[in-house]
Amino acid sequence: MEQLKEISQTLSGIAELNTMEGLINLKAEINNLGHIQWTGKTTYPIGNGNTLTFNFSNDQSFLSNLITELQMITKYFSIIGNL
Repeated sequence: MEQLKEISQTLSGIAELNTMEGLINLKAEINNLGHIQWTGKTTYPIGNGNTLTFNFSNDQSFLSNLITELQMITKYFSIIGNL
């Protein structure tokens, strides 16, 4: 969430979500025009299960709502590790 805030303000950089057990990997890379390229991968069962990889793009106008939604989620669920 903090990484998303930073790339939203600077319009540069990368924000990543990697779960501790390796189930979900999600990366957002933004350019100076505000275009975001998202790439993701999830494997279930963890380790040697089926793997889904995906990518899509959008622009920085979606980040504000995403950050607000993440703030609401973290208000109700405990955070383990670093955000």
